[in-house]
Amino acid sequence: MRTSGTIAWAKVDRAGGCEGCSQKGACGIGAGGKSVEVEAVNEAGARVGDLVLIDVKSASVLKAAFLLYVFPILAMLAGAVIGHRSPPFFQLGPSALSAIFGFSFFGAAVLFTRSKANRLARKEDYRLRITRVIRP
Repeated sequence: MRTSGTIAWAKVDRAGGCEGCSQKGACGIGAGGKSVEVEAVNEAGARVGDLVLIDVKSASVLKAAFLLYVFPILAMLAGAVIGHRSPPFFQLGPSALSAIFGFSFFGAAVLFTRSKANRLARKEDYRLRITRVIRP
């Protein structure tokens, strides 16, 4: 771990607790057995070499997961339905319009998600926190 003021970069290894965690597929740590370096707010005053507990708010994780995974799919489905019902207004068949509208809505949702994710990343609720030093 390295620190800079109130921010610390901690090496996070996959642990036995990852197997029982409901977020193991979303966080990226549980996959592949590799370690990653994460940035966290150092609330506990941890120092280099300390074993720490890192926490994130569950509600924030759920909101971010919805934004990243569910919202684009819902937008694509909405676009496909709108496209399927739009043939009287265009010179294309319902299947072609469903595909065009579906992928257009999906692309717009991805752009929106990217923009929103950048704004959320700056909010305190979405940042990892070192809440406790387990072993110095």
